[in-house]
Amino acid sequence: MPGPAGCRCPSGGSPQRTITGKTKREVEAKVRRIGHEVDKGTYVKPWDGTVDELCDAYLRAATRGLEANTRLSYDNRAAHPA
Repeated sequence: MPGPAGCRCPSGGSPQRTITGKTKREVEAKVRRIGHEVDKGTYVKPWDGTVDELCDAYLRAATRGLEANTRLSYDNRAAHPA
């Protein structure tokens, strides 16, 4: 069964996430906020990758639908900044 944002866990259950805070009240507030965002469909999982992976993902998304030569130009520019 899909969890938040359509995620699927290898175990087949909902994805698990550790939520921390300085106080119990702070953690409870975070849990309520996340639950509300999941219910509304606006929850965005925090990024847990590297900066390199983030840049690659951004470049793929930003160049979607562009001509091949334009994408290549952006890729080259990202690999060799001025």
